[in-house]
Amino acid sequence: MQKHEALIILDLLKTDDSLQESELVPNVEGNTIAISGKVSIEGHKIKILLVLDPDFPRSLPYIFLQNGSEYEDLPHVLKENMVCYQTTEGIILDEKQPAEIIRWAIQKAVIVLADGKKGANWGDYADEFEVYWGYVSSSSIINLVNTTAKSHEVKLFKNGQKSYLAQSVGDVARYLHLDIDKVRQKFPIEERSAIFVLPVGTVIRPPRFDQPFWLVDELKRVIQPALDTLSVKQYKQYIKLNNSMSGTMVFALPRPSGGFSLFGVSYVSPEGNHPFSERGNSAKIQPIKVLREEASYILPRGGSKTAHSSKRVLLVGSGAVGGYVAHELVRAGVMNLTVVDSDKMSLENTFRHVLGNAYQGRPKASSMRDELNRKFPYADIVAIDTSIEQAVNDGLVRFSTFDLVISALGKPTTEIWLNEQAVKYAKVPILFGWVEPLGIGGHALLAQPGIKGCFKCLYSSIDPEDAMANRAAFAGKNQWFGKSLSGCGQLHTPYGSLDASRTANLMTQLALDSLTGKETKGMLLSWKGDSAEFLKQKYVLSERFKTSEEQLYHTRYLFASSACPICGRLPNI
Repeated sequence: MQKHEALIILDLLKTDDSLQESELVPNVEGNTIAISGKVSIEGHKIKILLVLDPDFPRSLPYIFLQNGSEYEDLPHVLKENMVCYQTTEGIILDEKQPAEIIRWAIQKAVIVLADGKKGANWGDYADEFEVYWGYVSSSSIINLVNTTAKSHEVKLFKNGQKSYLAQSVGDVARYLHLDIDKVRQKFPIEERSAIFVLPVGTVIRPPRFDQPFWLVDELKRVIQPALDTLSVKQYKQYIKLNNSMSGTMVFALPRPSGGFSLFGVSYVSPEGNHPFSERGNSAKIQPIKVLREEASYILPRGGSKTAHSSKRVLLVGSGAVGGYVAHELVRAGVMNLTVVDSDKMSLENTFRHVLGNAYQGRPKASSMRDELNRKFPYADIVAIDTSIEQAVNDGLVRFSTFDLVISALGKPTTEIWLNEQAVKYAKVPILFGWVEPLGIGGHALLAQPGIKGCFKCLYSSIDPEDAMANRAAFAGKNQWFGKSLSGCGQLHTPYGSLDASRTANLMTQLALDSLTGKETKGMLLSWKGDSAEFLKQKYVLSERFKTSEEQLYHTRYLFASSACPICGRLPNI
């Protein structure tokens, strides 16, 4: 924003009392514009500073208190006395009305400050407590503990650089995807600690970043509600018998919006007394920022469901489609995934596979495990680098031990066998997904044990000539689509990464619906793509391709065949 534009806004602001005694602040660096003025809060005039960055009016103005010390300790007044009056997410600004944006921002800031002065928004301290605590902290620990409603003992595993708060060394090992001995080598120091949970409704004014940090007595006064909830046994365990020259404590402050704000304190006690013990007043304490890496915190923030974490899924095939399915399942919170694939990563798969060429020449299943472990903490991935038939014969896979089986093989012969093993013998749901050639579409089929409608139904027809033709296909029957780049060893079905991704998304949603019990019937879902390239190469579409996507969805449960030897005799549900 140019200075002459700011002067125009200044004139507009002077037409009302939204910003009194307003003036431009000279000598501001860069393209930033600063305007000072006064606002009225509950009859008191407070001087504020509006800072308009170069993106204004496509961004909100920053508002700082310039005087009025009685407002500095209120909720939503952050470092350097900046007033946090509105989050930017979801806000649409009319850049043609810059003066109105400023008026609106001032009004929001005044409301925040007035509510703070009256105590109406003091509960927001708890929601923002971690932000305030971060201002005064110079060190941090990583938390892996899912906080509960009661205080509990934990352990701290640390070296000179990092510290992990966990229930056990096994939790750190699972988070880092290391064995326990390796964790003990990397983090040789193990300390007892505790998470003290404050009662719901507790209000704590955070320490100021520009003032000395609390003394032990001040901390005890703030934390006393948590100490009052301890049983005699807990007090003895966490405090009386936990005497050492140094240590760490973590506190959980319930947030009105849900969950907890976590903050920590380290202490050094020359006499070896816990700070909360009768003789612990001489301890020196320092604030510690708690970095939130516990599963119950980071999974929901990414859209995952913690309910999925206990489910066990078998994925057969980790190629172009299976690779996307594996990633989306873990992102959705499915932490226990077994991947079976006998194939290896090849250079030809680079632009179709989610792994690119980073694992060229390595087994696909192991590569998928390593990549998922690299990206996602808490994921428990088992890789089996053989065919599914071999894995079953060797006793490495028992279908009945899984909540869901998923096949992304794209090999109908093997998948017909898988279908029978899952729904007929193991009594476990099984999901199939495949992509049609040249982008004309993709499909996801869910089969449920004991319910009519399975993968074999697609290859079951009263007409013997159609017995081995896929009734769901968009491509006409008796056509060959395999492409060869360098001989028979490199045959592939021509489709792109977008086709694989779209099919994988369809499969993943259907998988999650099955795991949560939302979908209890057999279902066939299909998406249709552009057939131009398919027809250009003189291929023929099936009659099913002519069906509208709306009609395909409405008939998603109507794919069962009475001629199916697996489920044809089951009753219709």
